[in-house]
Amino acid sequence: MKKNVLLGVSYLLFIFGFLFFLSSCSADGVGNDLNLKELDSSYFESHSQPATEDGKTTYNTRLIIIDIAKPRNDCKDGLGVCRICLICGPVKDNPREIVARMIEEEEGDFVLLELNKEILDNEYDTTLVIEENVYDESTGSYLLIGKYELDKEMGAFGGYKIPIKINK
Repeated sequence: MKKNVLLGVSYLLFIFGFLFFLSSCSADGVGNDLNLKELDSSYFESHSQPATEDGKTTYNTRLIIIDIAKPRNDCKDGLGVCRICLICGPVKDNPREIVARMIEEEEGDFVLLELNKEILDNEYDTTLVIEENVYDESTGSYLLIGKYELDKEMGAFGGYKIPIKINK
């Protein structure tokens, strides 16, 4: 009888420990013991024109509209991408929307998401997660699934370089 009670108590302790472990993990499966904040669209540069050199638009840049938020959060918040659009205009009163630059390079096409202010690594989760390919419905082009780390060398405050497949 004592053996059964001890076994039952051990089982319950294991279950509670496992549940505690799960609750300490974020939805990305990564522990967030530091309660890091996530970046949102207010941290990103929004451009009004493609990149220029000597006052002339460079041949390999275009603009792309992007909603910064996670689909699993119903596209309301989080560091992710909910929507892209290559040939449309901005949506009025959409606080998550930014206009980013897209570049063509020998190794492929990329979207550049540049930060507009300095952030402290120990305060923010800076991994941008694209949970599923994000399609532009009008062109069929899409951003690729992946986890993208902050590149501190990009722009004045860092940024992300995300591959995009363009349907030409």
